[in-house]
Formats: sequence, C-alpha cells, structure tokens
Amino acid sequence: MAYDIGDVVRVHAVFSDESGTLIDPAVVVAKAINPAGGSVGGLFTVREAAGRYYADVAVPLAAASAGVWYYRFETTTPSSGEESQFTVAASKFYP
Repeated sequence: MAYDIGDVVRVHAVFSDESGTLIDPAVVVAKAINPAGGSVGGLFTVREAAGRYYADVAVPLAAASAGVWYYRFETTTPSSGEESQFTVAASKFYP
C-alpha cells in the first residue's frame, strides 16, 4: 500500500517472548528515516495493549517525501528490535 504526501502513517510493532506470549519491554523507542536518509524526529510510542505499540509518522508536504521510508522500534529489557518500511507515492501537486 502506498501512502500520499501529507499523510500520517501509523506504524506498528508487536513484542513477545520465546513462547509467543505478548510482553511489555521496559522502554520502547520508535525511529524513522525518510527517503533522503534523514532521521525523523518527534515520534511518540504509544502502548495499545500488552506487547502492542504504535507510532505516527507525519509525511511532510514536499516532493522529497516520495519514496521508501524505514522505521524501527527498539526495546530494552529485553533488548530487541523490529523494523519495516512503507512507501509514499509521488504527487503531481508537489513536483
């Protein structure tokens, strides 16, 4: 699924132990990188339920926002990480 320039993209992570039981790490931090390779600041991690977290990534109204964005959730206790990506489509309105 491609998102549009200006969208707010909700990204998710799920954390579980070796047996598959959902767990809440001591700290969960969300990070994102835009298509130009720049770090995206201001991400707040929200706990939805046990082991389930999300963060909202605001895609700026700019042509440079088109492309593949990467995101990662990092945890402590236990130390873990989960990462993925999403795509933002180019726009005729922001050439």
